[in-house]
Amino acid sequence: MPNAHRSRSRPGKIIPSTLVFETARAHWIFQHNQQRLDETESGLPPDAIEWSEYHIRRYNNFSRYKTTAERSISAQAVGWPLCAL
Repeated sequence: MPNAHRSRSRPGKIIPSTLVFETARAHWIFQHNQQRLDETESGLPPDAIEWSEYHIRRYNNFSRYKTTAERSISAQAVGWPLCAL
């Protein structure tokens, strides 16, 4: 039960260790997506003028995955109750 530790505290109260775990997980996903974007980009023609629609679509997809991961990290950072730590 992944959220069993939450049932022991008041409802809605987020434990700092949960925030650390979720932030670390979001950062790992970001790094993974950055690596995938780098791998994708390295397989594309060096000059973007030579890119086909397939190349552009592939690059845009992986770029979106990275952006989504960046937003996830930002969302985790907003959840940090800095004064409560």
